[in-house]
Amino acid sequence: MLSSVIILGSTGSIGISTLKVIRQFKDTFTVVGLSCHRNIALLKEQIQEFTPQIVSVSDEYICTTEEYKRLKKEFKSITFYEGIDGLC
Repeated sequence: MLSSVIILGSTGSIGISTLKVIRQFKDTFTVVGLSCHRNIALLKEQIQEFTPQIVSVSDEYICTTEEYKRLKKEFKSITFYEGIDGLC
């Protein structure tokens, strides 16, 4: 049975290190959620690799950008949350 994991700050150094460990234990963990503050490019790579069900972007300005809007359109099956409230 897989353990479900949500990675807060997945694009930061601790989040990146945590995902590195999860890669080594794919039979043990599944990533169901990712969050980042503003690094949409890296978040997209992580979404493609780990296919989470939920994604949160805390920087409200980033949530208004075209890059973020394209991300949401590309991954329609994911539930996206925005801002600090979305992170909570």
